[in-house]
Amino acid sequence: MTVVLDNGVLRAQVTPGIGGSVLSLRHVTSGLSVLGQVPWDAMPLP
Repeated sequence: MTVVLDNGVLRAQVTPGIGGSVLSLRHVTSGLSVLGQVPWDAMPLP
């Protein structure tokens, strides 16, 4: 399950389980990633 949190300035996509992960964090108006991007896929959930 993925949860999206949005306050109008930043949009965060997270997995809410124990030890959850931040999948993305974007500036809403520019669409730019605050975390940057890596050339590999996210690890699967445990």
